[in-house]
Amino acid sequence: MRKLFFLAGLLFLCVQLNGQTFDYGVKAGINYSKHLSEEKIEISTSRRPLFTFGFQSRLNFNSNIGSKLEFVFSQAGTNYKGIGGYVTLNRVAVPLLVQLKIHEKLFIGVGGEFSEIHWVNSNLGFDKSLYEKNDYGLLFGLEYELENNLSIDLRYYHGLLYHNEIVLYDENANEIGSVNNDKVSLFSLTINYYLKRN
Repeated sequence: MRKLFFLAGLLFLCVQLNGQTFDYGVKAGINYSKHLSEEKIEISTSRRPLFTFGFQSRLNFNSNIGSKLEFVFSQAGTNYKGIGGYVTLNRVAVPLLVQLKIHEKLFIGVGGEFSEIHWVNSNLGFDKSLYEKNDYGLLFGLEYELENNLSIDLRYYHGLLYHNEIVLYDENANEIGSVNNDKVSLFSLTINYYLKRN
């Protein structure tokens, strides 16, 4: 992950020195997420409201196209219906998007996100150290620019990795298999403030 930060920062610096404009600022908002499991078992979950905040930067190739790189703390989690259980993944994430202006103040973005889980909160009593620590997935978003260097950002993140495995038992407590669980599905709504915007 440190190599990714270094290479991304180096890329942005090189392009900046090549005459492109560069915006940067901070962001904060809410995540509304749930975890998905393999289809061979039905686990009833609901979305869990959590939060996110961090640093953002945008490199403008021209007035219509740019790329956005961020470094954020971003929670993901889920509620398990019927048992009152929950899981929260506390992640440090690096989203990277290519943005296209589709209206005067509206951008559409597509890209990916890489993240690392630093700790897990849950009331289910399982071994939290068994969670897969890294994650990556697809990212889609809309950003609308407001006055006074503000913008609103709406995104959807779909993780590509399962983070946990659930062991299945029959009525006699015999182990009959396992199922992959806790793939992240996350909607995010943030307010962004640009300390510098061209």
